[in-house]
Parts: sequence; structure tokens; C-alpha cells
Amino acid sequence: MAQIMPPVAYKEKLTRAGHYLVDKLEARRVPIILPYHFNILVHEMYKGTAEEPLYLRRETTEYERYNRLRENLRESGIICPDRDYRRAHKITIAGDLPADEVACIADPICCISYLSAMQRWGLTNRSPKPLFITRPARSNAKNALALIMHSDGMSETEIPLTNTTHPARVRGRSLSVHERKTEIDYIAIRGTHARATTVPQTFYDTLHNPEFCGGMNHVIDVWKENARNHVDKIIERMNRDGSAIALCRAGYILEEIMGVMHPTVDAWAMHAQRGGSRKLDPQKPFVPEFSEKWMISINVQ
Repeated sequence: MAQIMPPVAYKEKLTRAGHYLVDKLEARRVPIILPYHFNILVHEMYKGTAEEPLYLRRETTEYERYNRLRENLRESGIICPDRDYRRAHKITIAGDLPADEVACIADPICCISYLSAMQRWGLTNRSPKPLFITRPARSNAKNALALIMHSDGMSETEIPLTNTTHPARVRGRSLSVHERKTEIDYIAIRGTHARATTVPQTFYDTLHNPEFCGGMNHVIDVWKENARNHVDKIIERMNRDGSAIALCRAGYILEEIMGVMHPTVDAWAMHAQRGGSRKLDPQKPFVPEFSEKWMISINVQ
């Protein structure tokens, strides 16, 4: 997308520190920046840890320094509130990016997931209208953010990394946001600012929440076409903390549909138990046809 350039006179309004920050913002090549990350640039400049420290006077508090420099860049037209993430700063001298990258920049503990991750890894030919993203549940998010700040050496900052509230739409695309208490395996997508659940995690998710992955019929098709190429890592991920019903679904698909025989998969049968809620497709009614070994209703066509 075309860059939105600030007024020509912006350089005349910038302080020496402002010019330094503009150079750093241009080097980042991202369309938005969180207050926390903006403050890291300020912090590096004042603490003399930047490549070319300015050794500015330090008589003000961290927040006062941040606020003064932020206002200098606002008045110069370099930054403004982002139209989707209002707490983030839109960098006007940078081009924009797609919704998935912007969402991952705005929320450093979220990742692309479910059908969107399946599309990203070439596991489906479907193009989901909403962008599916997953993040830690709020009870876990605080620790996840604290770990990032500790890694950055900013544990005591006055401008912390705070929990992100996602809007309904980002860059014109609707979001489907999900929170999870269990562990999420994700990976940075090369050449982008986005992250997505790993391929094994994505397969794991299809059996825990098939309704977000195109439905169980589509999930079975995806497993039949792609799971064999990743079977060892899928089994490893499922074995780590898969729910009892998801293990039975995986065991049924791998053994009885795909013909994959594996001692670990065979051991999952210990989780099998009869019951009206034990269904291959959680969204469809129970039917009397069931797997003898996995004790789940085979309620898909």
C-alpha cells in the first residue's frame, strides 16, 4: 500500500531526540507501535544503550520523557492514534500491512489459529472470512506479558506492556478472537510480523474445536489429506495434553479412517468410555452407530 507521508514541514518541528526516534521508527518497517515499544526506544536513547546515544538530560520521569517525545512526534505528523487499535500509535511514514500482521503487532501474545492457520499452512483450500486468532486467557496473559517485559529488561517500566483488547474489525477484516488457558504452540511466520499456531498445534485444535476449523467433515478430509506427513509430531502434541475426547477422535481418525497404527495411539483407547456426549462431531446429534474401540458416536457422513 502507498505510504502516507507527513507534512513537508515536519522536520522543522522535530527536536533532536525526535529526529532520532523517526529514524528508529523508519527502521522498524511496521505500521503501528505500542506505547510500550515506543518507550523502549526512548529508554534506549536516555540510558545510552542506543547505537548512537544522545546523552540527553535525565531530570524528568520516564513517563514525562515518553509523553513529551510522543507529543513532539504527534505535532510533527509522524504518529497518530491507529484507526483500529486506538491505544497504538500509527506511524504515518510507514506503509500499512494486512490484518493478520497488524493484529500480531498490536498483541504480542496472540497468534493466527484455527481455519486461518490451516489456510496459512496449506492444509485447506478454504478462505475464512474472519481472521481467527488465539491468545492466552486473561488469567494467563499477565504472566505472559511480564515474561516479555523481563526479557526486554523493562520489568520496572512506568509504561508497561498491557493486555490488548481487539476490535471487531482490523483493516476491514472481521476478527474471531479466542482465549485459551492451555498451552499454545506457535511460530513466527518468516518474512512477516505475524505468528501462527504450529502445524501440530493446528491439527490438535481441529479436534478440540472443529467448529472453528470448517466443521468435522472438513477436519476429517484435512486429516486424510495431510496428517500422514506430520503424524509423529501430531501424536506428540496430542499426547502432551489432549483432552480425553480429542484423543479418542484422533485415535479413530488415525486408526479406523487412515489406517495408521502406532503404539501411542493404541494406548489412547484407555480414555474411551460410553456416553451420549461422546461424539465424533460435537456439533451434531448422537447416532447409534459407534466405534467399538473408541466408543464414540460416528455421527458424520
